[in-house]
Amino acid sequence: MPTPRHRPDIQGLRAVAVLLVVGSHAGIPGLAGGYVGVDVFFVISGFLITGLLLAESSATGKISAARFFARRAIRLLPLSTLVAALTLGVAWWWLPPARIADVGADALGAASYSINVRLAQVATDYFATTDPSPFQHYWSLAVEEQFYLIWPLLLIAALQIGAVRLHTRRIGGRRVFAVVVSVLCGASFVHSVVTTTQSAPWAYFGSPSRAWELGVGALIAVAESARRTRSARDAPHRDRSTTAVSDRRLLGVGANRSRVAAAGRLGPALLSWIGVAAIVVAALIYDDRTPFPGFAALLPVLGAAAVITGGRVRYPRAFPFLGELSYGWYLWHWPLLILVPALIGHSLDIALRLALCAAALAIAFVTYHLVENPIRHRRALIRRPARGLALGLGLSALTAVSAVTASHHPRPLVLGADAVDTSAAVHTAPAALTRLIAAGESTRLIPANLRPALNDAAADQSRPQRDGCHLSLGSGARPGECVYGPANATRTVVLLGDSHALQWFPALDSIASSAGWRLVSLTRSSCSPAPVAVRNLKLNRRYTECDAWHRWVSQRIDQLRPDLIVVASSTNYLGMLADHPVDPVAEWSAAWDGLFGRLRNDAGQVVVLTDTPTLSNDPVGCLARHSTAIGDCAEPAGTVLRDQNARQAIRDAATRAGVTVIDPTPWLCSSRCPLVVGDLLVYRDTNHLTTAYAQSLAPLLSRALPRPARTRD
Repeated sequence: MPTPRHRPDIQGLRAVAVLLVVGSHAGIPGLAGGYVGVDVFFVISGFLITGLLLAESSATGKISAARFFARRAIRLLPLSTLVAALTLGVAWWWLPPARIADVGADALGAASYSINVRLAQVATDYFATTDPSPFQHYWSLAVEEQFYLIWPLLLIAALQIGAVRLHTRRIGGRRVFAVVVSVLCGASFVHSVVTTTQSAPWAYFGSPSRAWELGVGALIAVAESARRTRSARDAPHRDRSTTAVSDRRLLGVGANRSRVAAAGRLGPALLSWIGVAAIVVAALIYDDRTPFPGFAALLPVLGAAAVITGGRVRYPRAFPFLGELSYGWYLWHWPLLILVPALIGHSLDIALRLALCAAALAIAFVTYHLVENPIRHRRALIRRPARGLALGLGLSALTAVSAVTASHHPRPLVLGADAVDTSAAVHTAPAALTRLIAAGESTRLIPANLRPALNDAAADQSRPQRDGCHLSLGSGARPGECVYGPANATRTVVLLGDSHALQWFPALDSIASSAGWRLVSLTRSSCSPAPVAVRNLKLNRRYTECDAWHRWVSQRIDQLRPDLIVVASSTNYLGMLADHPVDPVAEWSAAWDGLFGRLRNDAGQVVVLTDTPTLSNDPVGCLARHSTAIGDCAEPAGTVLRDQNARQAIRDAATRAGVTVIDPTPWLCSSRCPLVVGDLLVYRDTNHLTTAYAQSLAPLLSRALPRPARTRD
């Protein structure tokens, strides 16, 4: 097998890439855009893998896909499996058991090279956990593995086509491949630009939007291979002309040759340093608000291409060493940064994060010499591709089995006795809830009959979510016909708002069912019912779907002419308003004035439920960590009512419009806000009630609501 020419400059470029990524994750000030190091890795991978395949084709006249896959398996999978296994084990032992199902799914995604797809799905799910996964960094490996799966087959096909004679002339296999890759790169780049403006998570994690970056590296490899072929073909001619050149030198011809050669070396060196500068500038000026990849990815990608093409950068002496360890350092640093805070129970300052990254580098050095090198240089695996493939499949299967096992067998928690049935108690005597909340502040153990169980809290969904009636971030402007209750109902009630309105559906559905009302649910994630334009942080762009939903809701309510509208909204929108208004509170207040004015014209009565408390910490995680003293997780009532300006603006607008205001805080807190009340888990996450707890509040909400008056026809 041919051995690719060693490129110390490539190792140095790897060092630059990994330093940017690790520095960004460590939180070094000014390096928020260090994620561009991943783009550099993609260009390097495209260049090296394509160069390796072309070298094999030139040396042997063919490409062995089995040999290629085996080499990739023995190079990448031993260490990635070791890191995954240890990460999964530590996560199972230390993270809240409720998180293990998600962590196990992430590990399974890492083992099947599909975690990038999973992360894109999770990132666009408003209700998904916001805690970063210890396997999140495997997404870039998944993109590369998907590239490795297709690339050799594409090149083999191109070489076959190139061997066909057309009009007595052969089409060059490299030329066919270059044309195909160029077309794919163009299509991928356009897809990246478009998707970045529509769904940033899919653009960031998706292979289609990243393929062009690997393709750029591949095109450089094709050009270099063609240049080498021409050089080899021209070598005999250069040998024959050596004597003539020497004679001319003796006659004084070519006196400036040394200066020309120096200028020739200066050009590639300048190109390389311009490329390094482009990469560093991107890392310094980009941050998490930069629409990426899209057009912004051009700077680091073309910078990496310039460095590789020039090939003349002299890095500090340590850089090639770091380049050798870059794969291991990349794999080890992220789990340490994610899992160590869980081990010690608090977040890390920058000094500790840097210390952990240094420790990860030391671990990478050890595993490089004990795991990576011994296995990838083992002759029995190199000479027999079947063995390498078997090893790779076995390691992937080991990770997959471990992930499934961990997901289905989370660490058990200490549980107490069964607690009182909160729903039954409140239904019998609504005042009983006050006593249960007070008792919840001093509860020690998680009740054995907790509803929903901690491990099921993340999957807790209300009926509109299951029916597709609640619109998520990426949904269109309108759902289907989301009407609940008897078809012959004489009263129509509308639930309007974002996910903080959706959380009241179980209670309102119970009330409507008992009263024989028709209930229409109009809710959309992260979209306040007040018509304000917002920039969604997950989509990393203006939330245009919310704008369209506002227009549709206005038309829908005008058609319904409901007897009662119940409005609820989160109050965290002031920092999300589009176009950065000078006075966000004034814009927010004006939007609510307009909303209440329109609703009062279209409905018999309008009620606004003020926003529920927002917790500081994940409730499920806190209960798991304090499973023998769960009362410690109850936060003071004075600290959980956030966004006071936004809250007061809604109250004032309601007062001006004559809209009834209902404050549910007493149904959740006394002096503190317990996470467990009787047998019920109160919150599914930091800011949404569980379905069971919301339903238990139906008697209290029913007493607070005005009876729907018949609207005019």
